[in-house]
Amino acid sequence: MNYLENGAVVEELLLGVIGILIIFDIYLYLNKTKGDTISYILKTWVYGKFFFITYFWGVLAGHFFLGSYKSYFGNASWNQLIILEIMLILLAFGMFFKIKIKPEGQIILLLIGLSVGHFFWSLNY
Repeated sequence: MNYLENGAVVEELLLGVIGILIIFDIYLYLNKTKGDTISYILKTWVYGKFFFITYFWGVLAGHFFLGSYKSYFGNASWNQLIILEIMLILLAFGMFFKIKIKPEGQIILLLIGLSVGHFFWSLNY
């Protein structure tokens, strides 16, 4: 039972999924078809209508690698709802208004996501 309690199963599952994605991306890079890698498709999505992905990468980075030791904005469940609402707003802007974000805007979205992940959804509290 201790094996399940300390998160080892989740850790092994995440490492396995990441490993499979890396191997698959390398395989796709080495084949003769151009533009079919996971990296290329994600880049195309991010510079197109799915720029919320950049924000979400920032949120995940702030959540896993930074994180504060106290909740600045109250209940963690409400904080996660705020994060989800921001993502849905960004998705709606991308889908309905056909906004294209330049690389400078992508950096701003990443930094906003990083701060939101740090202050609203910390792994440490």
